[in-house]
Amino acid sequence: MVASGAAVVRFRSSGGGIVGHGVLVDEEHVVTCAHVVNAALGRPPRSAEDATGQVVRLEFPLLAQLAALAPERRARVDVWAEPGTAFDGVDVAGLTLVGEARPIGATPMPLAHDDRTEGDVLLFGPVEGRPGGWVLAQLRPLVKQFRQQIDQRAHGVHMAQPRYSGTPVLDPRTESVLGILVAVATRRDDADVYAIPVTSLVAAWPAAFAPLPVSPYKGLEAFGRDDAPLFFGRDAMTDELVSAVDARGLVPVVGASGAGKSSLVQAGLVPRLAAGHTDWLFVLVRPRLRLETALAAGFARAAGSSENVPLSELEAWQARIGSIGLSAAGDLLLAATGADRLLLVIDQFEETVDDSSAPHGLLDGLAELAACERSDTVAVLTLREDAFGRFFVLPGRFGEALRRTAVALRGWRQMSSTLRSCGLPDSAA
Repeated sequence: MVASGAAVVRFRSSGGGIVGHGVLVDEEHVVTCAHVVNAALGRPPRSAEDATGQVVRLEFPLLAQLAALAPERRARVDVWAEPGTAFDGVDVAGLTLVGEARPIGATPMPLAHDDRTEGDVLLFGPVEGRPGGWVLAQLRPLVKQFRQQIDQRAHGVHMAQPRYSGTPVLDPRTESVLGILVAVATRRDDADVYAIPVTSLVAAWPAAFAPLPVSPYKGLEAFGRDDAPLFFGRDAMTDELVSAVDARGLVPVVGASGAGKSSLVQAGLVPRLAAGHTDWLFVLVRPRLRLETALAAGFARAAGSSENVPLSELEAWQARIGSIGLSAAGDLLLAATGADRLLLVIDQFEETVDDSSAPHGLLDGLAELAACERSDTVAVLTLREDAFGRFFVLPGRFGEALRRTAVALRGWRQMSSTLRSCGLPDSAA
């Protein structure tokens, strides 16, 4: 996605000339260079006089297409870190919009969480006679604490030039701000420019500029293993699953759609086991069309294959699982990796069977695991309650094993009533 530039702001002198730029980083806060604010106030650019409390006018140049003129706003200087020279001093000003909210269409560009020292970036480069556009450049390492070198890849009129200080340095992948331009070369044949990195911006005004912490709310998306620090409120259920995994080879987790089955297993059970004394090997699969293929791919990757498993390895593991069963295949995988125990998580297990067929060999293998009091290979299934009845009436041993080992996700009345209607307690041991 290419940035629209709607968050870029422009500052002018009292005479109307462009003196610099800035960027709207949230609903009401703008960051720019302190020397740009000096120029907008009619002061010498390198003045160390505190500008806190001063009000300046700014405009949103790339919103001119939505209106006859670029929308203007007033902003108060709330943070002031004096300019120093072009290569010394923090040179950051933090402003808050006053009087009117941001214009319609001015979408903020948030600050990135950390500095980068390599990769492509975009710079906003105004051009005479038109609002301007984005110029491709490349990050370089920091040259000193408050300055980072950037190499432009464009030449000619459409490139960063003097009086364009404060324009954002944008990460094109995340559309977050990695810094602001602070100095450009005065020679026309020198493409180097310099920026104030994002950590220096945040340090100048952490209360306003610090990026928001990662939200613990993931909507309909399940928590994964990396989300364990954000996952809370299910300690009792996690304890129950840990005990179940230690006691038997099959642990079906049954609950309503959206009840948090996958999150409980991936962000609760798996990190808890990983933090224990046992060396666990984890294989997480989601069946999609064929459970046999998903299991073979999961075993192959755990054994050291690449993410795109070669067909020969896929077929080999599928043959092993089919001929010797899940438990013995798990023993082979443990021997190959040196781990103590294998936790096989089959997420959204209801996808393993449609109305016409089921992988009976694999279901029998899961039933064999259920018969083990303490197995080195443990299969944890997440299963929607509306599919539970369809599975436990299947012919063979699996239905009985499912009835005997199912763990209901507590706290959901409908789930409890469904299991009771099947003759099961809310949490079966």
